[in-house]
Amino acid sequence: MLNHRIIEATFGAIAVIGTIISFFLVKMQMEPINAVVGICITAILILIFIIIKNTINTVKIVKREEAKPLTKMIQQAKTEIFFSGFTLTLLMSEIDTLLKKAKTGVKIKILFVDFEDEELVKACQKIGGYEYDKLSHAPYKRCRNNPNIEIRVINFFMPVDFAAVDMDKNDGYIRAHHRFSKIESKEHPNIELTRINKWYHNYYEQLKNVWDKGTPWNGN
Repeated sequence: MLNHRIIEATFGAIAVIGTIISFFLVKMQMEPINAVVGICITAILILIFIIIKNTINTVKIVKREEAKPLTKMIQQAKTEIFFSGFTLTLLMSEIDTLLKKAKTGVKIKILFVDFEDEELVKACQKIGGYEYDKLSHAPYKRCRNNPNIEIRVINFFMPVDFAAVDMDKNDGYIRAHHRFSKIESKEHPNIELTRINKWYHNYYEQLKNVWDKGTPWNGN
């Protein structure tokens, strides 16, 4: 599988080897054209290394309307899907798409705050701008008895919402929506991550951590 450390080390090694070769070409007083070619190749390799390194270390921040549509994420999923937080409001209209995808064997995990805890709901609305009044459990009751869909609830405020697919695959994708207090939801940053990015693994671990803290939803 892709690993940002392996990729970075590989291109770094190539750049170093290219530099050494160019040095020997000049040192051995080869034809000027050969030395120039060697130096140019080295410069290109170093430039590629810098670009790769920046890609690995830089996160992509997008507006909500610019992020990958949930429908497209669901349709492209091959093995697993994970949704939590704000995405659930948008996801209500995609239940049929989810059920259809579950029939193909894709494992689907859905995580939301325990709405029966009124104090927790009020705190989430105040701190993170959640709009739980727009969210109904009814659509999700259709997923309760599906063997490929698991729904859990948590009893704490989660400042990051997730939408992710195929997290263990090379083409894995995670979108993290950060929530800030007293700032309109549309202004909250959406971070898109692919497996090549070193931050991907940190977010993936956080995603798994909050899922493990959840308890099965009884569907009431």
